Amino acid sequence: MKEIPVRLLLRALTFKRLWNICLAVISYGISWATKRSIVWGQPAILTIEPTNVCNLECPLCVTGNGKMERRRGLMNFDTFRKTLDKIGDHLVYLLLYHQGEPFLNREFL
Repeated sequence: MKEIPVRLLLRALTFKRLWNICLAVISYGISWATKRSIVWGQPAILTIEPTNVCNLECPLCVTGNGKMERRRGLMNFDTFRKTLDKIGDHLVYLLLYHQGEPFLNREFL
């Protein structure tokens, strides 16, 4: 996997996103110091799984080897759109995969 070019990340930084990152870092520091959970801001990095289905049978992957315990399914594109409408302005980085093959969800093509 290629590294993400720094220039692309810098181009994605807006005042709103930088402020959100500052809030998250400050709340983490206060939480650590006070030993109380304090959460400010929205996620700056988000992983969305369009599907947890895969057509490969990789022996080390719980999806491919059949040991995944959660229900298999496809994400509805409306759910994806609503999620991004809610927090998309705060995100710096979005991953569209986790344990499934995202291109198997035809709504995301």
